[in-house]
Amino acid sequence: MKYAQLPYRLLVISKGGPAFVDGLASNTSTAKETAFLDINGKIIATCWQQVKADNLFLYYPEMARDSLLKHIRKYQIVSPVGVEERAEKVWLVNGATGAEAEVHLPGYSVFAGQPVAQWDEFTEEALKVFRIQHNIPLQGIDFKDNMVMEINKPELISFNKGCYLGQEIVARVASRGTAAKTLERVIISGRPEDTLAAEQLANLTTVAPGPEPDQYLAFYWLKKNNALPPGMTHLRTD
Repeated sequence: MKYAQLPYRLLVISKGGPAFVDGLASNTSTAKETAFLDINGKIIATCWQQVKADNLFLYYPEMARDSLLKHIRKYQIVSPVGVEERAEKVWLVNGATGAEAEVHLPGYSVFAGQPVAQWDEFTEEALKVFRIQHNIPLQGIDFKDNMVMEINKPELISFNKGCYLGQEIVARVASRGTAAKTLERVIISGRPEDTLAAEQLANLTTVAPGPEPDQYLAFYWLKKNNALPPGMTHLRTD
């Protein structure tokens, strides 16, 4: 098993946490991933989540702490829920651990606590490769307060749940078929510095070694109606 610490924190919302978050976030509380949006459909925080009884365990980006807590506490005033920040570190592993409130997704899990001594730690480059392969863009690294439809994570959104903040904008973008730009996973043939123009380089976020010599994996911001640059292809992991 391989593990890596993530720049994330754990928030526990108790006394009706699942129902409370259902009314605020872009997905149902039973889903593994969700997002909190502002009224314009822009991301406040993308999260992993796990329900335990009447509690909801929310793993959120550390860089979004202040804005997320401010957002949640604004609505907590009229709700009986409790909101508790936990001090445990948050980890990603390439398997299942059985830890309390672990969020298990295809190919990896997220949990709070401590890794097992026998596990091996991801190298920095190996973690980048793993994140790109499993479509795990990180807020603050690969995106910030983008429109949620732009980051190419449809698993963050339910189109069948009730109203939530930003839903109108999300539905409008979905009805048009695509966002103004999207975060794509790509393979680049040759060193990006040698093969891409300056504007194209600026659209790269995470870059990692590819499966073949002189290949690179990356997250890349692609504008609507634009083709990928020469030497760049979409990464297929199906």
